[in-house]
Amino acid sequence: MASGRRGRRTLVVVDDERRRRSALALRLAEATGDRKLWKLLDLAVASDSARWATRGGRIMTLAERWETRADRWHRVWAHLAGKDVALMGSRARRPAEGHAWVTAQIAAEPGLREDEAASANGWEITAGVAGVRVSRPTPAARALHLKEARKLAGIGWSEASWGELGSRLPSRTWRGRLPPGKRAAVRLAQEHIRAALREARANLTRHAWQRDAGARRMRLDHHLRQVVVYMLLHGYGELKRRGWRRAARVLFDLADVPPIGFDDFAEARAVKRDYQAARELVNLAKSRPAP
Repeated sequence: MASGRRGRRTLVVVDDERRRRSALALRLAEATGDRKLWKLLDLAVASDSARWATRGGRIMTLAERWETRADRWHRVWAHLAGKDVALMGSRARRPAEGHAWVTAQIAAEPGLREDEAASANGWEITAGVAGVRVSRPTPAARALHLKEARKLAGIGWSEASWGELGSRLPSRTWRGRLPPGKRAAVRLAQEHIRAALREARANLTRHAWQRDAGARRMRLDHHLRQVVVYMLLHGYGELKRRGWRRAARVLFDLADVPPIGFDDFAEARAVKRDYQAARELVNLAKSRPAP
């Protein structure tokens, strides 16, 4: 019972310290005079403390919340690195930036355009900061696709393709006549879709592996304390840089820091480690496409 109370007290202390540093980060961002930085940081801090969130009218899964959190912190670091970052949404996609598309259609004849097909669906695959993510069609659109496959069994065609976003030509296409049986027709359509998604995901996984080579132990999906230290020691906008002692005093909420023997203090070593990590995170953000 006593250990349970100690555990709850520890959680309260951690939450209080996180709230204090979150408020400190927002005050520093406001002092820079960069309203966009303040808004980006506010969104990132909010994603840290959110216990649940919604997307498209439904509650997001844990994996989706982690992806959103990682994306928002990536935007903070990219902005600090001087990148042109969108507050929400994304900039226009460019080739070779880790984006791919998959299309699947059911049609009366092979090789028809999507607007001529009985059913056409699309997927977008992105190599984000928290792994490969797939944006899927609605369940209703997927159900209609299989319904058309059953309707055209024995006479229609199934087709699925994938390619890099920005490229007009697909990297690979799967195409075949639908077999006579309705179940067999649905099975062929699903096999084409799975094959295209599997190859597109594998391609983007390789892209992410090569993109992140040499920086696998460093992620851009949090590091609140490093953001605070970076703004304190490096300065940003109208916020002037501060020395090691003042930075440690502000960061750890200390009454005072001795002028002599400062390097022997654990807080001093922590500030220097955090600043070094922050500089590496800024360089990492410079090497990544802006979100």
